[in-house]
Amino acid sequence: ISTASRKSMDRTVALSWIATVSTVGMYGTGFRTCQEMRKKRNVNHVSFVTFLMCDLSCILWLKYGVLQEDLTLIVVNIVGVIMHSFYMLVYFCNTTEKSRVIGWLCGCAAVVYPVLIYIKYFVDDYEKAVVRLGVLCSLTSLITCSSRLFNVFEVIKKSTDSTQVTSRQLTVIHLVVAVIWMLYGKAVGDSYIQVTNLLCALLGCCQVWLFLRYPRASWKLYDLSSRAISTAPV
Repeated sequence: ISTASRKSMDRTVALSWIATVSTVGMYGTGFRTCQEMRKKRNVNHVSFVTFLMCDLSCILWLKYGVLQEDLTLIVVNIVGVIMHSFYMLVYFCNTTEKSRVIGWLCGCAAVVYPVLIYIKYFVDDYEKAVVRLGVLCSLTSLITCSSRLFNVFEVIKKSTDSTQVTSRQLTVIHLVVAVIWMLYGKAVGDSYIQVTNLLCALLGCCQVWLFLRYPRASWKLYDLSSRAISTAPV
C-alpha cells in the first residue's frame, strides 16, 4: 500500500471514529429532555414528531448502511434507533394523548415497512436500490434538519431582537456533526452522505447567523433540558 493510500485510510478511520462519537453524543442530549418529562410528569414543549422523525431517519440510514456495508453508518444508526425509541417510550409514558402517539407510530410504520419491503424484495438491481434509498434517506434528513429553521422564521416573523426560540448550544453541535459527516462522506466517496450533510451544515450556518444577527439574546436562551431534541444528520 502506498503512503498516500495509507494516509487516506488513516484519515477515513479517524473520521469514522469522530463521526460515531460525536453523533452518539448528540443523540444523548435527549436524555435531559427525558429527565424533565419524568420529573414534571408532562410533555409540555416537547415534540413527539421530532423523536419519531429522528427514529425514522436512523432506520432508513441503517438500511442504507447495510446496503453499502458501511460499519460506521450501521453502528451509529443502531444506537440512534435504540435511543430515540427509548425517548419515544418515555414520552408515551408521560403524555395524556396516548391515542395520538399511537396514531403517529402507526403512520410511521405504514411508511417505513413498505419501503424496506420494497427495497428488500422488489428492487433486484443493487445500484437502483442504493440510489432510491439514498434519495429517500437524504430527503428525510433534510426535512428533519430544516424543521429547526421554523425557529428562525418565528424570530423574523415577530421582528424581535431575541433568539429565545432556539438553542445556541444544540445548533453548534448539529453544525459540527454535519460537517464531520460531510467530510466522512467525501472520504468514503458517498455522495448521499456528503451532499446531505453539506446542506444540513448550511442550514446550521443560517441559525448561527441568527445568533450573530441578534446579539442581544441571552446565552442561557431556550431551556435545553425541556425543549431541545437531537436530530440526526445521517
